[in-house]
Amino acid sequence: MLEDDENQKLLMKKAIAFLLALTLLLFQLTVGVMAVNMGLFAFLFPLAIFSQGGNTGLNFGIWIGYGLVFAGITLVAVYAIYVFCMRERIAKKETFYMEEAYWVWMKADKQLLRKALKMALTVAVVLGMISGVIYNIDPAVFVKPIVFETVKEFQLYMEENVDSYYSDVRDGVPIEVYLKKDWNRVLYIRDRISRAFGILIVIEFVGFAILYIRRTTRNLPNFF
Repeated sequence: MLEDDENQKLLMKKAIAFLLALTLLLFQLTVGVMAVNMGLFAFLFPLAIFSQGGNTGLNFGIWIGYGLVFAGITLVAVYAIYVFCMRERIAKKETFYMEEAYWVWMKADKQLLRKALKMALTVAVVLGMISGVIYNIDPAVFVKPIVFETVKEFQLYMEENVDSYYSDVRDGVPIEVYLKKDWNRVLYIRDRISRAFGILIVIEFVGFAILYIRRTTRNLPNFF
């Protein structure tokens, strides 16, 4: 009889723990819905703050790249705020009884997320710096400019080729002039480099997210 009572109490405690965990899961789903909505807003946000040339808005490819980066950053930020600032407080406030294993998992999950964020942000910053350096490399690395040693030579060239060049005029001489087709090629290369590194940043965030989810769900305690 005593053993039956103990088993019943243990079962009741586990049932309460399970219900509380379910409550937290439902709250997580609510946070998830909010995060998705905010991520969608962030995905559309580049259309409002960026423009391309004299036209309003962005072309489709650049918008997708910026949109994915903005949305990814937003989703990561929302989840990090939830894990570090809200989840444990909610659990402590609503819990009458909770399996010790769940608290252990929560602490390990927080440490895992902190480590994943540090590594992901480090890689993203490095990729962003590399992209910025490449984007600001002298155009002469990609295409060969026409060089004028004197201002007179440059003026004579301008009189005959007004519509065929892009001038990267600097103080003094020599003066470097890029043909429009060559300058457009520079812009094309820079655009592709920027887009490629943006895609790499998105991929590495997705990769870290997948690894984090696999690790943390694999260690989630079993209540029964």
